[in-house]
Amino acid sequence: MRIAIILLVIALVATSSTESRAQQLCDNTNMQIKKVSLELYQNSPNPFDSETTIKFYLVNPQHIEMKVYDVTSRLVKTIVSKDFDAGEFEVKWNGSNESGQRVYPGLYFYELSSAKEVKIKRLLML
Repeated sequence: MRIAIILLVIALVATSSTESRAQQLCDNTNMQIKKVSLELYQNSPNPFDSETTIKFYLVNPQHIEMKVYDVTSRLVKTIVSKDFDAGEFEVKWNGSNESGQRVYPGLYFYELSSAKEVKIKRLLML
């Protein structure tokens, strides 16, 4: 029963009227659903050599920061830090650090953060 409810919630998140349907589901099952204000997608291509594209979706207008970290949690690059409207967006990272120098091949983490939420994914640079 719980798996069916979770699958239903996932299906509802993909619809345009997510909030009202999710609220109905909560009312019907006495469960609480965490409201998601942003979604971070896997970069493409991954792994990459010269440049990769990172897409994200915002439910509401908000200030967003996208940062790349190395495996020791050191900041490599702030890709973007600005206000966005609601909608789907993409940014590109060319594998450079804050000084514009190309970083070493390896595993990196990219972080999308707002005032209320943080999402992190990993990428591999060849």
